[in-house]
Amino acid sequence: MEETDTPEKVLDRMRNDDGIGGMIIRKDGKVLNSTVAVNEIGAGMISSLANITDAMAKKISDEQKEVEITFKNLIIIMIPINEYYFCGMVKEREQKKQVRKYAEEAKGLL
Repeated sequence: MEETDTPEKVLDRMRNDDGIGGMIIRKDGKVLNSTVAVNEIGAGMISSLANITDAMAKKISDEQKEVEITFKNLIIIMIPINEYYFCGMVKEREQKKQVRKYAEEAKGLL
């Protein structure tokens, strides 16, 4: 993490260095930063899904570490950080580690 880092710079590094698109959305669905084309409806749907799984985890006295949506050619990983979700969109499962690394970098900035 750089001294003058921002959440936007972390997302830019994730895209430029590892080719992983992503976004940071508030838990209410508002987009904070994004390196992919996403509208408010899409961000709202992603945050709603993550909020539902968070409620399920709390119901069984557990904690949500990440949410994954798997499509045929895309995996969306959502990692909760305070009042936000750090999201990465990858094509291969092995890339999830990179998303987690960048989420950790963003953690102190959100």
